[in-house]
Amino acid sequence: CRVSVCPRTYSLGNIIAMCSTCFLMGPQRQYRNMTSSKRRVTSAVYVGCLIATVLVCFLPHFKAQELVILILIIVQFLALCWYSLSYIPFGHRMARGAARQVSSNFALG
Repeated sequence: CRVSVCPRTYSLGNIIAMCSTCFLMGPQRQYRNMTSSKRRVTSAVYVGCLIATVLVCFLPHFKAQELVILILIIVQFLALCWYSLSYIPFGHRMARGAARQVSSNFALG
């Protein structure tokens, strides 16, 4: 299936990036960071979507496969962004404030 080439490549890139940080930090520290209380849920969503994306890409073609893959990649990307923001002081707070600002601008306009 041609449509699953991009999601496979994107997911493979994310797996390689995770392995590289694991190499730099060490597997135990990486695991500790990913399972800390403020990153546990985001890490689970990210890794879950990563695995689900790869699995759905290798399944035989079904009716809404492209839509499922697209949703999984979007959630995977958002989880990675949220996880990355946890390393920036006040990153989550700034992101929430920016989202409120954008949503209030859409509500007004």
